[in-house]
Amino acid sequence: MAYSFPSLDFTNEWPTGVTNRAAASGVPPGMSDPSIGDSTISELVAEIKPRYHIAGGMGVYYDREPYANVGAVHVTRFIALAPVGNKHKQKFIHALSPTPASKMSSAELCTKPPNTTSFPYSFAEETGSGNGAIKRSGDSVSDTQYWRYDVSRKGRSMVMEKVVGCALNLYLQGLVQEARSVISGMMQMQGNNPLGVSKECWFCLSSPSVESHLITSVGEYCYCALAKGPLVQDHVLIIPIEHLPNTLSLPPECEKDLYRLQSSLQAYFKRQGKEVVFFEWVSKRGTHANLQAVPIPSSRASSVEHIFNLAAKKLGFTFSTVKSDNSLDGRKVLGMHLDRNQSLFYVEVPGGTILSHVVDENEKFPVQFGREVLAGLLNSADKADWRNCQLSKEEETIMADDFKSRFTEYDPNS
Repeated sequence: MAYSFPSLDFTNEWPTGVTNRAAASGVPPGMSDPSIGDSTISELVAEIKPRYHIAGGMGVYYDREPYANVGAVHVTRFIALAPVGNKHKQKFIHALSPTPASKMSSAELCTKPPNTTSFPYSFAEETGSGNGAIKRSGDSVSDTQYWRYDVSRKGRSMVMEKVVGCALNLYLQGLVQEARSVISGMMQMQGNNPLGVSKECWFCLSSPSVESHLITSVGEYCYCALAKGPLVQDHVLIIPIEHLPNTLSLPPECEKDLYRLQSSLQAYFKRQGKEVVFFEWVSKRGTHANLQAVPIPSSRASSVEHIFNLAAKKLGFTFSTVKSDNSLDGRKVLGMHLDRNQSLFYVEVPGGTILSHVVDENEKFPVQFGREVLAGLLNSADKADWRNCQLSKEEETIMADDFKSRFTEYDPNS
């Protein structure tokens, strides 16, 4: 089945009326005024019906409930972003991982979340369709602004047809490049890095080094990606979107996002007769945090704690132990005692126990310790070094697509 609507639409202005029929509690202060925005943008999105509409211009972050479209079965999600480095620390970046409509079933496209509202733009309802002649809701936008648009009915239709058929990937590349230029300029002016982003960071979504084909799920504050050079099939990383040094001292909302992903992975693997071992190397140098999730056969789950203790003994140290009813509580206890001037390794073993070790200044601790121990447990010593397990980009892409198709039932972000 062919679909003529775009997945993504980017505009600077907000569309007039976008807050109509939205929950008042979620609308940013001062943004409920129906005259705010550009009515031509409202007409545009009513015509092209994007699945996601991203806008800026108003200086605030706003994630509106999805709304139903007129003359189409899918919903549209409107997301407004605040300026980069804004003083109120509102979100200025939002990661999305939309499945192409061509790969979605009709049932998936028709799915409407429980909080879906009716169509917010009244002019389209007056004509009964988002197509054809559209009645303008007043002349709220000055005539001088219309030089950017051909507002005759014929001209507007031609413009909209071009938008629908545009080379979206080239447009997105331009936006990404522009964003990177803005960030670079801010860094030069401010003498620092307002985003904490490194050009060489593998995990910053705005970095040219990120391997986006490995990303499998994107949430509000964290995302999942398959490991490069995986130890086993479905070896996953949970990564905060912001460039943070570890996952033990995350902001509360980010911590909840990470816990949701952990729980979803546990449920996904449990159905396959597997348990998950989570571990993290927390470097005092402050690299981009990533929590590794390695599935193992349930039959070997009871051996994990013993194997790690044996490996620790061989290296001359003893693990500290935290026991709790759930991972979130145990991680909070560990985070309260975290010293950012010291490196730390910890592992969450099946059953809720967390083993941790603070690395002394002169201690020679292998940064791949967690992987090496699990490679031994799985009788795969040759896979202890991820470089021995590297795949081609084509193989990685197939692997990621396969995981996404199997995980989608459990994915809290799908």
